[in-house]
Amino acid sequence: MILEFKCNTCGKKFIPDSQGVEYSKKGESILLKCPNCCQKDLKKWNVKDVQFGAKNFQATVSFELQDGTRFENRGYTESAVGITLDREVNYPQKHLSDQLRPLLDKYREERDKWNAQIEFVEAFEGNYITVVASALKEGLRIPYRARNDGSLWIHPDSAPIPPQIQQQIDEKWNSK
Repeated sequence: MILEFKCNTCGKKFIPDSQGVEYSKKGESILLKCPNCCQKDLKKWNVKDVQFGAKNFQATVSFELQDGTRFENRGYTESAVGITLDREVNYPQKHLSDQLRPLLDKYREERDKWNAQIEFVEAFEGNYITVVASALKEGLRIPYRARNDGSLWIHPDSAPIPPQIQQQIDEKWNSK
């Protein structure tokens, strides 16, 4: 008995490859998809741009696909298998996970590199902030003053402060 496979997407007959046949069930019928149509579908899910973050203590990812489709603040979970998006119904999980995993690792490495140890020192000769981070070749010593309204004033002649460090200084100052 010879079994012919016909793609329900493009209508062409095909021979399955060694990975098997992709199919879906619709009611009582089984819909087959040829390897060419599978590759076309996967190309739609190629990630063009990605941003990682957190919202309400949940790790989130926002990304844009090659075709311009944008997914905002999608929660995700990590496991040994890969990254699984929350609230997604029909997407190629392994294909997307294989793209997001190295980007997530790179994001974490960059974030940890800029994670700074910040200390506000009040001394007789003047107040200063010490900043140590692995992204900086040498630590920073930044003169500052506390304004009457409680806000932070950084001396304008101090060395330029990278935005990643400035944000951490502001957060630490506001948490005092």
